[in-house]
Amino acid sequence: MKPSLSFPSRLLGLTLGLGLAPLLCAGITGQWDFNNPANGLAATIGQPLEYFDGPSGQTKSQTQFGTTSSFGIPDIDGAVANVMHFPVNLPTMGYIMRHGIGENGGGFYVNQWTLIMDVLFPAASSGEWRALLQADVFNAPDLDHGDTSPDAELYLNESNGLGILSDYDGEAPPDTWVRLAVAVDLAANPPVIAKYVNGVKVGEQTGTLDGRFSLWPTEAAPYDYALLFTDGYADGVYTQPGYINSLQVHDRRVSDGYIAVLGGPTANGISTQVQESLYLTAVTPSPGATGLPPAVTFEAVITNSTATLDSGSVRLTLDGEAVVPVITAGANETTVSYVVPGLLPPDSTHRFVLTYSDSAEPPTTLNNQIGFSVINYTNILLPAPLYFEDFDALNEGQLPSGWVATHFTDVSGSSRDIDFGNLDSAAYDTWTVVAASRFTGSFVTYSDPDSPQDWEDDYRRVLTANPANVVNGEWIQNLAEGNFLFGNSGYRNGLSQVLFLQTADFDLSGKSNIHLAFHSLYEQNQDSFGSVEYSVDQGQTWRPIVYLLHGPDIIRTVGGDIDAAATLSTEHNDAATWSDPPGVARGGNYGDLIGVTPDLWSTLAPYISARLDDNPSESKRVEIFRLPEADNQTQVRFRLAYCGTDSWYFGVDNFGLYSISTVSEPSRIESVQLTDGSLVLNWSGGNPPFQVQRKASLADLEWQNAGSTTSDRTFTEPATGSAAFYRVVGQ
Repeated sequence: MKPSLSFPSRLLGLTLGLGLAPLLCAGITGQWDFNNPANGLAATIGQPLEYFDGPSGQTKSQTQFGTTSSFGIPDIDGAVANVMHFPVNLPTMGYIMRHGIGENGGGFYVNQWTLIMDVLFPAASSGEWRALLQADVFNAPDLDHGDTSPDAELYLNESNGLGILSDYDGEAPPDTWVRLAVAVDLAANPPVIAKYVNGVKVGEQTGTLDGRFSLWPTEAAPYDYALLFTDGYADGVYTQPGYINSLQVHDRRVSDGYIAVLGGPTANGISTQVQESLYLTAVTPSPGATGLPPAVTFEAVITNSTATLDSGSVRLTLDGEAVVPVITAGANETTVSYVVPGLLPPDSTHRFVLTYSDSAEPPTTLNNQIGFSVINYTNILLPAPLYFEDFDALNEGQLPSGWVATHFTDVSGSSRDIDFGNLDSAAYDTWTVVAASRFTGSFVTYSDPDSPQDWEDDYRRVLTANPANVVNGEWIQNLAEGNFLFGNSGYRNGLSQVLFLQTADFDLSGKSNIHLAFHSLYEQNQDSFGSVEYSVDQGQTWRPIVYLLHGPDIIRTVGGDIDAAATLSTEHNDAATWSDPPGVARGGNYGDLIGVTPDLWSTLAPYISARLDDNPSESKRVEIFRLPEADNQTQVRFRLAYCGTDSWYFGVDNFGLYSISTVSEPSRIESVQLTDGSLVLNWSGGNPPFQVQRKASLADLEWQNAGSTTSDRTFTEPATGSAAFYRVVGQ
């Protein structure tokens, strides 16, 4: 966002009047290291920082200067360092950074620049939005130009990622010094904002020439600055207190190699003397990545610059242990890859360290550290199935023998044709079997072959992976392979899409501990609803398995419990409607979709499952459910229902019935109490024996055992007064 001051035309007149534009020196135009006790905002290079609200404002009164030791925070690279502590900043607060850069990149603003900062945000700031850089010199919405957003241009988000506009990459862990860098070239084709954490590129996003990511130039003095650690939102809700050790700005986009040589933070600040060497152009996992699947592959591409790689110098460790990577040399780059054997433990934290040297004399050795964490998953153990359907023996458009689908979906015009390449055709007006490979390409939508391409390929999201799906020790990356069962609502003409399906009856006589498991490819929309139920009397009565709906549509009691009857009976103006039989209105609520009769709705709270709106991965799950009334029954059938009003979809693959004596469920801490000077934890789920583990900071790599294993679901230890994080590990 840019303020309403129209300085470009004014500057044009000024430039013509002088006959020449100011000459700028390339390179570092500003650096601040906070080493001057007499003037904490003094510049090492360029002009000093200033308080946005002046020398007598709140920013100065709440800003502190000291050392890592005096503040009681971690040292930098093992050494005590001078730092500045900044507070939560209201829109009137923050720091003026006069960057010393003139207009460049062919525009009226600063379109080519690089910002590097060494910062630490304490644990209390983690999980919160933290503004880093505000390009709007007034720190307020540009109402004259219809821009009501007071956003800064760069944030750390709630997941500690770096970026803006829903595009966040990397991670800045709490209580950890990190070197963040942003290198901008809005004159490039395409324009690019590259983001780095500790010398490693973690992502890129795009912008526009003279757009929101451009800065006000020196020609706009006194508005020749950007703001630090503030945005325009009231109460400073998107700013957090933290510490900074060094800050550097360039009048160009520096190279990936330049930032790679800078590496991570050092107590002496950001170097001004950089000799470019080798650098990483790609690395997987992304440094700081969280919630990764347990099957991890490391890959890094080392690119030559003025020097070449000494391939014999490459070393890779995982959690401090040397591993043997595969090294593949190319003309100007070398790929280093390593597949971690087996699965990494759930909710575990790890670190790769890649070390390599160039062929110069003397050689430059670089060290890249790539920390990451694995999602908290459960390994579902499934025996051989009693019944299993993967739909692969069927043709598209078929259903298994004895399965019957009905629907109340509007079809008209060309949508009456059977066309599996058209989401609006009769091929998708009911539950059907379809090839998973179709969802790697594009579809016609709304029976309009000329619809925009980004709508046509939107259904590639159907195959989105979920890192938490683990079955029998294997990460299930592809929930649908070959063919799968599919119920569609999205990209259809008409008002409502209502789909029902009943399976054949299964004979489970002599079988106990019956479970249903299937691969669910479901995506929630704010008005869609999915259900799975079963019957033991050929569909005369139905029993609940699960009901899927938008979380905000779940009605709760004053005490916070789910009110199932109210949730299912409440009318929604966007819920699907239909007539059954003709002339009898149905729908408008979710209860009309289910088979359980209304007199039992009040008992269904345990089966109502909130799902996230428009999230392509959250509900992509291996679902498993106990069916207590199916044991030893001769006629067990299932009923699937799905409805929407141009919403999303519900897919099913690997539909199986199993006899399982026990199911391993994750332990969940239910309560934490301080009682008589002791910390008391209570948890549910999981199978004993249990081990309680703790660590002082989420940035710590290793969990430490607290006490010995126990068969109870409670744990007590003396409270020390120090903060700690706890988890429970069961069998």
